[in-house]
Amino acid sequence: AIARHDSFLGQRVAFVRERFAPASTVILAQPEYLTARYYLPEYRVLFYGTEPEVLSRAALDVRITAPTTIVVFGDLGATLPDALRLSSDDVVRSGSINPGTTLIAYELEPR
Repeated sequence: AIARHDSFLGQRVAFVRERFAPASTVILAQPEYLTARYYLPEYRVLFYGTEPEVLSRAALDVRITAPTTIVVFGDLGATLPDALRLSSDDVVRSGSINPGTTLIAYELEPR
């Protein structure tokens, strides 16, 4: 089980690096927030969901607007708005945010 998990994690990290530019991509994560931050430090990784204070001493609201590529890393406990046009493959969900729409996520300071 651990070997399968590690293999899939390696696939996701490689997929993100191969397909998405760090300068124009925001990664949204919840249970795998710290994992994404650790393995993808060149990207902006934000916590998406309720109760970000569970992981953080301080949670800064970040407003995401178009044009931004969104990558969802792992499952999210919160529902994403319809304003995101996401496609799914076997590795990650990704897409863009509609112009004029704002998505709020959190930049956390880990405990």
